[in-house]
Order: sequence, then structure tokens, then C-alpha cells
Amino acid sequence: MKQKEAKTPGEKKIAKIGGRLLSDYCHLKNIVDMVNSNYIPLFQIMGMDQPEDKDSIINALVNGYSFMERAKNAFIETYTKKISEGKFKLEKIVPQRTLDKKLPDPEAEKKRIDREIHRNLCFKFNELKDYYVKEFNYYSFSLQGYSKKPLELCRDTLDYTPSGIVIDADKFIEFYSSFIAADESEYRKQHQEAADGMNRFFGGAVEITSKELDRYFLLENGIVVPNPKSINIESYMRLGYKVTTKTNK
Repeated sequence: MKQKEAKTPGEKKIAKIGGRLLSDYCHLKNIVDMVNSNYIPLFQIMGMDQPEDKDSIINALVNGYSFMERAKNAFIETYTKKISEGKFKLEKIVPQRTLDKKLPDPEAEKKRIDREIHRNLCFKFNELKDYYVKEFNYYSFSLQGYSKKPLELCRDTLDYTPSGIVIDADKFIEFYSSFIAADESEYRKQHQEAADGMNRFFGGAVEITSKELDRYFLLENGIVVPNPKSINIESYMRLGYKVTTKTNK
């Protein structure tokens, strides 16, 4: 039997708050789990398994149409940068015999080496891609795809580890609360409108209590609906005759 994962303090807080926060977190987690199972292995095979690779990987996951083309670009850009910074040996990409054929003009030589780096990285990517496609049965899930927008929107709440993408629940709460804060005035307005509408319905005829609310309204699948038993003349008589005065303008 599969054991349940222990919740972090942030996840416990999300579960306690519940509602849309919890459902949106679970939606993002489902996307992350699917991406980790199906797509992240390619980046791990390519050696992109460090925290600093996160932005390149997220960009490859959310930008553009073809995943393989985006992954290829991420691979080439990452290793081109590593080579230029001395973090990856040029000899591991370009054969020594090619490096030995130097041009007399330094600028022309640099352009030649840059072309060789790009060309050989393309060859290397194709080798790694072919292995990944075969070993992970890529085409069995590639057509299904995944929702990119949540990954892009919540990228600052994501961390990248050697085992894949993880959501920082505390960062997710902070990120989510910033959106709610931006719309706080609108939420407050709707909240007040709902209260005003309820008060208008009862019209001061009876004291609004839990019993009265249950008499006139029900919850069905999380939605407030009129209580069918209260849709009658007798129930409305309790609320009195509401006179509306129209003023001619």
C-alpha cells in the first residue's frame, strides 16, 4: 500500500484554509507531478539537474509549441554558457582533432568554434532525445500535453531539485495572497452586495437566524439554491407585502 506523503507546514495551512486556494494548489501539484514523471527525465538525462537550471527548464516547459524544440534550445543554451564560463570542458563537445585545426584570424577562429559547438550540441541532443523517447515511451503521453499557464504563473513558487520540480507551499500562499490583495476591494464589494441582497429578501419581516436561512435556502453541491418547500404563498406571507415606490424622472 502506498503511504501518504507527509504534509509540510505550508501544505497543512493550505488544507486548513481550503476552498479555491486548496483546489488551485492541488491543480498545480497534479501538473507538477505529471511533468516530473514524463518530461523532467529528459532534462535529467541531459545533465540539467541543478537548482540553477530551473528557469531554463520552466521556459522550455511553457514557451512555444514544440516541446522537443524548446528542450533542444534549453540544452544548447545551457551548455554553450557553461563552456564559455569554463564550467564545462570544450573537449567534451568538440573533438580534439577539430580544435587542432586553428584558423590564423582570431575572429574567424571564434566563429568556427562557435559553429562547431552548436553543431555538436545538436548531435548530442539528438542522441539523448532518441534514448529518452525510447526509454520513456514519449509518444504515449506527448499528445496529451499539460496545462502550461499555471507553471508560468506560479514559477516563483517552484523550486528545482535533482529529483524534479517541487512546490514551495509557503511561497504559494504568499503568491496567492498577493492576488487576493489586489482584488480585495472587489471581493469586499461582492461580499457586501451578497449581504445586502439577503437583507432585502427578508426585508426586516423576521429576524435572520440559521433556522430562517434553512427555511428559505439550501446548499446543493456547494451552491446556494432556494428551498423548494419555501416556494409558496404561505412562506412569502411571512415576509410581508413589499411595496416598491417608483419615482417618475
